[in-house]
Order: sequence, then structure tokens, then C-alpha cells
Amino acid sequence: MTVRTKTSHGSTKDLGDGLLKEMARQVRISKLQFLELVDCPMSREQYQGLLDEGGHV
Repeated sequence: MTVRTKTSHGSTKDLGDGLLKEMARQVRISKLQFLELVDCPMSREQYQGLLDEGGHV
């Protein structure tokens, strides 16, 4: 199973709440967890653990 999301590299605007929620859904975690992942308090290992717990990998 592939878990991925993408955004335009040309945009200089902040991402809106709706887009953040959609990106979080695409990588199969909550918006709050996604923000932690982006801000880096969440490690790769923690993210992989969330995917394992959710049965996504």
C-alpha cells in the first residue's frame, strides 16, 4: 500500500485547514498528528508506528 500526498512547489501561500485535513487523510493520520509530523516533533519511527497501529502497512 502506498501512503503519499503532494502539494505545488510554486505556491508561497500558507496551506488552508481544508487542504491540511485532506493531506492528513491521504497519509492516514489525523490533522493534529500530521501537523506534528510536519513540525518535526514526530519521528519517522513514530509515524510508521501509527501506520502499523491503523493497519495501513
